[in-house]
Amino acid sequence: MYKISALVKRILNHYSSPSQILTIPDSDEYVNMDKNTTVFLGGSIVRRWPLQDLQDVGKVINMGRDSLRVDDLIQLQNRTKLETLEARQVCFYCGSNDFFQEIDPKDISTNTINVLKCIKCPILYINIIPSPFLQEFSAYPHLQNTLDTIDEYIKSRGDTSKTISTKDLFSSSDFQLDGVHLRDSGYEKLTKCVKKELIVHNSIIDLAKNTFLM
Repeated sequence: MYKISALVKRILNHYSSPSQILTIPDSDEYVNMDKNTTVFLGGSIVRRWPLQDLQDVGKVINMGRDSLRVDDLIQLQNRTKLETLEARQVCFYCGSNDFFQEIDPKDISTNTINVLKCIKCPILYINIIPSPFLQEFSAYPHLQNTLDTIDEYIKSRGDTSKTISTKDLFSSSDFQLDGVHLRDSGYEKLTKCVKKELIVHNSIIDLAKNTFLM
């Protein structure tokens, strides 16, 4: 149903152009951001996410960019300057577009870890969603190994960073016809899952601050 055609690949290549990535420190959201804000960073899954449903657990800001790849963040480190990002925490969802570009899964995990190392504040890493479209790619069987490698790094950062699993969270009806993007039902499930983790994570961050662990 979601067979990958040459046309789809050309479209993905077009919308994955690094020139479309907004320089984060120069964006209005970043300049005016309260440093106690939770930043959601990622591709179109993040950009389309109705984050107002999470505002009752703290201030949130959406820095999603269409077709963002981890590979883009690596290539444009001098523009994104993630190491300067001052936030309560970063909810990071990025990597599925790298699979769509058929980048080597080992490079995806390495690139992701290198990007995450630039982020100095706590991280909630949201696992790549095994969407119907992603499952059509030859690299899909390597997805879990990629996620396991990233999770090992997240654990090495200590209690103030955590991985959020998306395994078995969605059904096929939660995806739009493209097999990639989420319907409202999908976002409801994702929001409920992340909200639960945010409540716990906020407590851990506060405890760490109070005991001078951060």
